[in-house]
Amino acid sequence: MKYVILAILVFVLIAMISRAMAGRRQDTGAVIPVTELPPAVITTIDHALDQGKQVLAIKLYRDATKAPLGQAKEAIDVHSWKREDR
Repeated sequence: MKYVILAILVFVLIAMISRAMAGRRQDTGAVIPVTELPPAVITTIDHALDQGKQVLAIKLYRDATKAPLGQAKEAIDVHSWKREDR
């Protein structure tokens, strides 16, 4: 009887882990440039960068694109560099 209960618990645990992993976004490697976002989002990101709030800019980018943290940071870094070249 206790082996049946243990087997059921293991099965439920595996099912929960599988469901949680399925919900994670896969890293496609494609970074959406900030310039391709809606103008209001670009303005908000630029304002955050003007105030030196890079973390906020990354958060705004992630909210708009649902991108993973690494991709969002890369996009904001590239946007910052392009803004400095102007």
